[in-house]
Parts: sequence; C-alpha cells; structure tokens
Amino acid sequence: MSHKNKKISQQEEDETVDIPQQKILGLLKLIRLLKEPGGHTMSQLMDRLDKKLRTMQRYLKLLEEVGYPVDKTSGPPVRYFLFEPAPEGRGIRHEPLTTAESDLLALRLADLGPPTPVLTSLRQKLQLSTLLVPQPHELHGLRLSTILDTLALAISLRRRVRLLAYQSTNSGTVRDRDVEPLALANNYTQLATNDVESGQFRTYNLNRMGGAELLDAPCTLPDSGRRPDIFGMAATDEWQPVELLLTDRAYQLLLRESASAAADCHQVPAAEGEAGQAYHYRGRVHGFDGVGRFVLGLPTEVKVVAPEELTNFVRNKVALARW
Repeated sequence: MSHKNKKISQQEEDETVDIPQQKILGLLKLIRLLKEPGGHTMSQLMDRLDKKLRTMQRYLKLLEEVGYPVDKTSGPPVRYFLFEPAPEGRGIRHEPLTTAESDLLALRLADLGPPTPVLTSLRQKLQLSTLLVPQPHELHGLRLSTILDTLALAISLRRRVRLLAYQSTNSGTVRDRDVEPLALANNYTQLATNDVESGQFRTYNLNRMGGAELLDAPCTLPDSGRRPDIFGMAATDEWQPVELLLTDRAYQLLLRESASAAADCHQVPAAEGEAGQAYHYRGRVHGFDGVGRFVLGLPTEVKVVAPEELTNFVRNKVALARW
C-alpha cells in the first residue's frame, strides 16, 4: 500500500512540475504568434494555443509585465501584435532581449521547480540569444537591419546611397546601383528612390540588396511623391481604387505583401458551400500589374469585385498565357 501511495505522490509531483512548464511554453508560442505579420485575432490565438479566453487574457497581461508591449488594431476584427517603436521613428522593430529582460526571465524559469530537460533547454536558448554571437538563422535579419539603418540615415540626411550587389529579377544582373532614397515603404521591405543613372523613379526590395553604403553626394533630383502600392508597384502617379473578395488563405498572403493591408479589409460571410472565413479588401493601387499578379497567383481564392477594368486586365493575361 505504501508503495502505491508513493507512486501516486510521484505522479502528482510530476504533473505539478509540468503545469508551469506548459505555461512558459505557451507564452513562448504566443510571443512567436504575435510577431507574425498582421498579428492574430483573439479567436485565432485561442485556437492555435488551445486556450480559453480567460487564460489568453492572463497570458497577454503577463507579457506586458515582462516587457513585451502588446498592441491591437481598431478592427473589426481586432488583431493583437507585439509593437516596438524603433529609435527616431523608423517603424516597428523587434529587438533582441536586453540583459535585464534575460535576467528576469531566468528568475521566472528558476521558480518553476527542479531541473528538467525542457527547463535546461530553455535556459540554454535564453543565454545563447542574449549573451553570445548571433545564431546562423539570425544573420539574415541582422544584415537587413544594418541595411535598414543605413537607408533610414540617408533619407534623413538627404544623401545618396549605393546599393551593393543588388539582384535584379528583370535583367538577371547583380551590380551596384547609386540612388537617391525617398522613403521606405510596405512595412520597410521596399525603398522608393530616384535612380541616379536614369533619373527615373524606381523601387528596390531590401531582401535583394547585398548591402548599402552612404555616399557624400547630396540628393538633387525632385521628389514626385510617388510611392509603391501594397503590391510593390508604382507604374503611374495615379491611384486607382480596387475591391477584392478573399478567402482566409488569400487574406493571410495579402498581409505578407503588406501588414498595413489589414486596415483595408473587413470580414464577410463566406460564399455558400465554402468553409472558413472571407474578407473584403477595398484599397488603391498604382496600375494593375501588381494586383493582377496577386489575383492570377490565387485564381480560386481571389475574386475581383471592382473595377471592371481589372477584371478585363486579368482575363487578357489569361488569354495570352502559354501552358
């Protein structure tokens, strides 16, 4: 009998240790979800983490207490995300943990009970991400961060910049390009410029830049005020209104194009016979090339509502297709 009681006691102790472990793992998963472009609704967070509303509210409050500012959109639907204003108004930036933040999390982990493989792994990852050199998967983000800082400085000083080893998908070349930077667009993924060589307005994607070098020459070309739309295009100065009906998957992919598109979408009932959610997008574009590419890439998940010219543009592209 005593052996049986001892076995039950050991089982209860294991379950007691497991509860806080599951809590800290849930918080880490929540942080990852809140960092994804566009954020998530409360129902999506509850579904992904398999938690009740009251538990999710406690998790969000705890994140605030340990230094993760959780923000939300005005909706509907209301979407939650992690917000960190970068220095000098450069936009949203998710910085590594500071030493103080790392120490606080380490103390919380120490309160979870005796060492276990899960706790040991978490402590090691915490130390690696804050005290040692960047891990390989972080190097790409650090390179983009350095490029972004250089471009932001060039814009503020009105100085020319050299884009190093830029990979052009149109010409298939890789070469340096001297530009006059005008603005960062589409959640800091694109740079609007005046190209020095041609004197024309052009946009460049940050992920195709090998680097950026600040030059001594000042910007002299006039700024037309043109900026790329959320699909990365700026073929004309004119804005044209468009309306699209999106499935949930198409909506998520649209947010990857530009997280700010969430403000131009609202949830609508799904079409009869279709499962999931649907969204109505109402926005503006510079020509139909960018939005047309988006529609053609998701032919069964995006419906053009307006204008008729966009519908004809897509149909003409399909008619010219070579299979």
